Amino acid sequence: MKISPCVSVVIPAFNAADTIADALKSVLDQSLGGDKLELVLVNDGSTDETRSVSEAVLRKSDIPWRIIDLPNSGPSAARNAGVQVARSGWIQFLDADDLLAPNKLAVQVSNNPRDVAVIYSPWQMLRRHDGEWRPDGTIKQPSIVGDPTLALLKAGNFVAMGSQLFRRTWLRRVRGFNEQRRFIEDVELLLRIAMAGGKFLRADSEAPLFFYRVHEDSLSHTSRRGFVDGCVDNAKMVEAYWREKSELLSQEQSRLLTEIYGQGARFYYEHSQAQFRQIYDRLLTIDTKYLPSSPKPLRALSRLLGYPRAEALALAYHNVKSRFLKSRLATIPSSGNERNQQSAQ
Repeated sequence: MKISPCVSVVIPAFNAADTIADALKSVLDQSLGGDKLELVLVNDGSTDETRSVSEAVLRKSDIPWRIIDLPNSGPSAARNAGVQVARSGWIQFLDADDLLAPNKLAVQVSNNPRDVAVIYSPWQMLRRHDGEWRPDGTIKQPSIVGDPTLALLKAGNFVAMGSQLFRRTWLRRVRGFNEQRRFIEDVELLLRIAMAGGKFLRADSEAPLFFYRVHEDSLSHTSRRGFVDGCVDNAKMVEAYWREKSELLSQEQSRLLTEIYGQGARFYYEHSQAQFRQIYDRLLTIDTKYLPSSPKPLRALSRLLGYPRAEALALAYHNVKSRFLKSRLATIPSSGNERNQQSAQ
């Protein structure tokens, strides 16, 4: 009789030949045991050696594995495709450049009450220094207590996707990742699980159980617009949920929404006046006397002129300052030019 594995690790990979071997090794090194694992790698239209590198690593393992080839469709579609063929009751998502601690799955599986949708644990960022990946900053200690939608919206409480374990039945209940989203799609998924009644459990650990490797060319770094849009869209979704449950927002709900919408307004004023007006109107429905909380000069100016006019002046000042600095830098000779001038004398 064939026994189904306990955890399916789903890895979406696009042109990840340089990092996929480390990610796979962190799965193969799990203390949970190979008989309780399976690995599904979704090759999302890679044009490099991602597939061949992965096969070379996986052929040496005792863990059941398979590789699915898709035309490039983005990480959300790739993850959903992996879940469709997974056989386990629990799903571990792992991006192709991140790492699991060796005891990650064993610790979380041991905390396995039937009514829990998501298990999460402490995690940590890694950054490259002198060619090596080293811990960056403190260990992240997310806490999802009380209203999970409120906790999940807080930026300082971010729960990295790889630090979690998802019950497959709940992923199916909410129809998985939103494939139209390419930014903050992991938070959006968690919010939909929470709004559907899913429960979250923290599996404690003194050490981080997941490591997120920070790349300057990651999507969230290269598209600020997409990141801001994702944060604002998530807030809108949750606001609609809150207002459906109660006509009046709580003080904490209002504060959090104004914080998120306010950050969006600052970005949109420079990049899209139409979106600025929409988000500003939302802010006024929450606080008819809305003023930005920071920076302090902008808040003071908003008291005098109104927030939109204060943003106009702040942007004008920023543009003038940037042009001035560029003109100053243009007049400073490079060290090479200075040496040429000195040798000519």
